Amino acid sequence: VGPADGEFGRNTERALVALQQSAGRDLDGRPLRADGECGPKTWAVIEAQLKGLPGAQPQVVEATAGAVLAVALREVGVVEDPNGSNGGPRVDVYTGKRRVPWCALFVSWCFLQVSPIAIPKVMAMVQQWRTWLESQGQWFSADGKFTPQPGDLFFIQYEGADGVDTGHGHTGFVRSFNRASGTITTVEGNTSNGVRSQIRKISSLTGFGRVTV
Repeated sequence: VGPADGEFGRNTERALVALQQSAGRDLDGRPLRADGECGPKTWAVIEAQLKGLPGAQPQVVEATAGAVLAVALREVGVVEDPNGSNGGPRVDVYTGKRRVPWCALFVSWCFLQVSPIAIPKVMAMVQQWRTWLESQGQWFSADGKFTPQPGDLFFIQYEGADGVDTGHGHTGFVRSFNRASGTITTVEGNTSNGVRSQIRKISSLTGFGRVTV
């Protein structure tokens, strides 16, 4: 996480906790405590993961993305009540009863169900998400060069009549990518006032984000 500086800092501790949470159990099958301490049981898990991963890439990234996507998929079919209210019994859970467009809040809520350390705070606006991802070096233009993976975020940002980005837009999760058709299948909140799965053309998107821990 970040440059290799030899320090067991806050980012390293957060990544270690996330890895412990995603592993769940030690090599003997016993529960693994997510305590942020790299003891012998955690170290054994790390070594086992590294031996099975090409290039020693952190398994926790894929594990977290898959778990977050699974949370989002379980919410498909939830709708606002009343329709058009930006609220309702289940929607209020995502939004904390904010009566605002809630696609970005839905994304934040899904991450918080799996790994509270994955994101710095609840982000209620699409531009907040983009700004943070850019600061992490995890924002990617939808120019055809980036290959989206399940659990990535997609972004649509709207321009005004003058061609300037308005700061408003839409976001959700990538469920799958079809290179042949140039499309993604999504899971997204606040679409037709509910949580729905859609098919979107890459050409209609602004960019993608990948949350890493």
